[in-house]
Amino acid sequence: MEKLETLIGKLCSGTSVAQSDFQNGYGYGHSFSSYNTDFFTMWEISGYYRFSWSERHPSTRFTMDTRSEAFASYVLITQLGALRRANLRLRPIVLPSDPPTDGRWRITDTPWPRVKRYTHATYPILSVEAANSLELRQILFATRFSREDLLNSFMKQDGQPVLSPWMTSNSAYLERLREATVDLRYIASR
Repeated sequence: MEKLETLIGKLCSGTSVAQSDFQNGYGYGHSFSSYNTDFFTMWEISGYYRFSWSERHPSTRFTMDTRSEAFASYVLITQLGALRRANLRLRPIVLPSDPPTDGRWRITDTPWPRVKRYTHATYPILSVEAANSLELRQILFATRFSREDLLNSFMKQDGQPVLSPWMTSNSAYLERLREATVDLRYIASR
């Protein structure tokens, strides 16, 4: 968990991303939020890293479960990286969310009906048990890059060295807000 704590510190540095300790009989971890909504929670229990997403408050209903610290770091980079960029008002990076079809991941059944085990074909240390979700598919896509390049891309304004093709603009969203007569004086388009 120490390596992940260092990564969390780096991703949250210089932002006002709210980080709170999370301990509720379900291990120890952290919950993160930009505006006290849309919580991302991670915790460790008995050698497993667990992750959940929820709208109103931190949740112990995990959607991803892994023993792989390497996979856990990919989850943290993509999720906290997105919170960081939003908090600093940098252009969002939206990773593709198509199901994996390129043979990089082996998908096998688990004892739970909606949960599958995803194991990287080349690096089996990258494995996770999860329900099929947008976040999972984006993280599976992100594993094609080194963790260092992925981290640097989320940290840099221009998304370099690897994520600049997936940078988007919030201008269309802001235009819809203007049309709805929302006061946008404090929001800068990027």
